[in-house]
Amino acid sequence: MQVTVQLARGALDDAMRASMELLAAAQRGGGKPAEAAAWLRIAEVHRHREMAAGGGGTSSTPEETLQAAERSAELYRGLTGPEADASQKGLGAALTESGRACLRLGRHRQAVSSATEAMAIFRPLDLLHRLTRALDLELEARRGLMEPMIGLQAANRELQLLRERQEAAGSEVSRGALQAEAEILEAIARTHGSLSEPLGAVRNGLLAADLRKEINDDEGETSALLLAADQQRNLGEMIDATETAERALALARKTGNARHEEEAAKVLSRVLSERGLNEQAPQRPQALQALETLVAAVKQRDGAAAKEAEQRLNSFGGLVTNKDIADHIVPLISRDPEAVKFLREELGWDVEKPYTQKQNGKEVRHLDFYLAHRMSGMGFGPQFKVCNFPVRVWGSAPVAVCVNQLPETEAWQMEMMFRPGFIDAGLQSGLVHAPFFD
Repeated sequence: MQVTVQLARGALDDAMRASMELLAAAQRGGGKPAEAAAWLRIAEVHRHREMAAGGGGTSSTPEETLQAAERSAELYRGLTGPEADASQKGLGAALTESGRACLRLGRHRQAVSSATEAMAIFRPLDLLHRLTRALDLELEARRGLMEPMIGLQAANRELQLLRERQEAAGSEVSRGALQAEAEILEAIARTHGSLSEPLGAVRNGLLAADLRKEINDDEGETSALLLAADQQRNLGEMIDATETAERALALARKTGNARHEEEAAKVLSRVLSERGLNEQAPQRPQALQALETLVAAVKQRDGAAAKEAEQRLNSFGGLVTNKDIADHIVPLISRDPEAVKFLREELGWDVEKPYTQKQNGKEVRHLDFYLAHRMSGMGFGPQFKVCNFPVRVWGSAPVAVCVNQLPETEAWQMEMMFRPGFIDAGLQSGLVHAPFFD
């Protein structure tokens, strides 16, 4: 208990002292199960000190975590009789801890072995949350071994086994079982995403979100929705991705989870920017603020601040357009030509000094530009090509039928009365009226 309290406080050195005291007490007469449990707590504290390296306290290495976890597993395996049966949960936890340490050390095959053994222990004990954690470990190790398909098969097998146990029970499915099913579905979705299979990722992510909603797990539902929204974007389903990301953002604000809210705003902003709807993106004001910070740093010739602002600006992706940058940078270098040198040397920007004489130009409407070049042979289209020659229906009134399924395009094209894809398809299907079909 004292170790848990110290870990919660972030007092990692105190937690290590408390766990060593547990070990000493167990070795004096607490028995092998108590000693194995003490070594497991030591491994846990080592892991926390790994994660907090550089925070001012004593740091640990993955090797130290692995040694403590393996010692714990060794002691648990040495137990016999009733003690062995009672200590299976501890053995599974020690195997999971050692597997995670192996993963950090790059020993992926050993991590897979530990995860597989841990799952075999947790499965009959019906320790579903621990089972899904061990499954996550195997999936991550399989990706490191370039064997993601084997990991995907293992995850689907666990999902099938879980559903079979639920059907065999016959009674109402417990909250823990639904949560475990959602966790496995999310693991499957992440694996599909790593395999560049967004369709499978979206399907499993949305199933997980539905299960999370059923058990009123708002934070879990938010995570699943964000996973699905990102993969919907990869599929090109931009409207669905927008709706899913908006649901995730609303849930994040409801739960007050700042990390989820920031992530949801980022996903939604990215989708909207790719749809040409930058002004509606929730992170648009932050992106413009980052651009203004960059301009201020350039004015002050502060290289460190400029690089930091540029890095933050890049994190917003397409939320800041080239026009936005030009609107802020061109006036600056027009008034301060020496800023060009600073941008080149500090940020590596390829910026030319502005012309001193006035430049005359004329903006051409997108519609005029498209129609002019489409008819004059620039080859801007077609976006849609028919697969078969048009068929002439004999009679005095020829009929042309065309079915168009076009992807969402830039905002200026969406606002046109006739989108380019429809024009292209119409031109081609209209060949049915051509005289050489008579």
